Amino acid sequence: MSRTTAAPHGRKSFDAIEGTAYSRKPIKVRKSDGSIVDAETYLVITPQNHLRTSLDYVRYIIQGLRDHGADGGYLQKVKDVAARNNPTIAQQIQGL
Repeated sequence: MSRTTAAPHGRKSFDAIEGTAYSRKPIKVRKSDGSIVDAETYLVITPQNHLRTSLDYVRYIIQGLRDHGADGGYLQKVKDVAARNNPTIAQQIQGL
């Protein structure tokens, strides 16, 4: 979510969430209809071991996926990956 689209929805932009520890990278994404679109992803600048995903971060990702029409199967895959990364919040993740 960009700075211009975040505020009207009462949300933070990804730049605000990620801070200076990450950099943006343009990528190509294939949509379910097969078309290719431009997108951006964030890459960690200095990787560190044992970092855990926060519930707030997973909530932002899940909400964004829902806002863009992601199907339930994909949402579950994202939740499962996040839960494996941070088992201490696995139950809360599944409730999102």
